[in-house]
Amino acid sequence: MPSLIRRKTASTGFSLIETLISLLISSVGFLGLAGLQVQALQYAYASHQRTLANIQVVDMTERMWSHLINPLSELKEWQDINQGSLPGWKGTVIPMMDQPDSYIITVSWTEKRLGNIKPVSFSYQLTLPKVDG
Repeated sequence: MPSLIRRKTASTGFSLIETLISLLISSVGFLGLAGLQVQALQYAYASHQRTLANIQVVDMTERMWSHLINPLSELKEWQDINQGSLPGWKGTVIPMMDQPDSYIITVSWTEKRLGNIKPVSFSYQLTLPKVDG
């Protein structure tokens, strides 16, 4: 006659400790993903600022090309338009003394979102054709 008593075997489900450990590992992973997302947003904003600075330099370059006789005639208007576009924005156009009809266009601003509060600047050299007149 076979025995009707079943033997007690090891439980096959998760214990509370295993569940807590897996929850801890998952939460650490999610915190890491959240940190990556924040960092990606910071770098995307910094990229936006750099793109805006490049567009502003191209704008000034086109203004200078449209006024070859007096290339700096729209400098003040360009500075007034872009003054509030970036935090701490400053735009300058400086003629190069050793090269006639050459200019250095510089746009600088302050990046505060990446943890450093130091100014960032881009400088571009523009050489215009000589105009007799």
